[in-house]
Amino acid sequence: MARCPDLAFERAVFRRSLHRHAVPLAWLLRWLRPAFFRKDDQLIQQVGRDRSLEEVAEDIEHFQYGNRVHRHWLRTGLRMHIAPQRLAALARRCLAG
Repeated sequence: MARCPDLAFERAVFRRSLHRHAVPLAWLLRWLRPAFFRKDDQLIQQVGRDRSLEEVAEDIEHFQYGNRVHRHWLRTGLRMHIAPQRLAALARRCLAG
């Protein structure tokens, strides 16, 4: 997945990986508190470096574990984070080609 320019890749993946209900509030929150999405950005960057679907699955599992352990009412209650299944689907398309 590392074939795209970094910034364009990260923005596109963030936009496409968000839970649909979270899109309007996420853009406002990203503008007001960009650090809120640090874990999401780190996952996107890591997946961009991954070379196999197994690596992607491990990174996503780690992300999901972190959300379960470090709960925040916005992240886990309102699901204001990227959707791991959407990110996995994007990775499958990119790594398959």
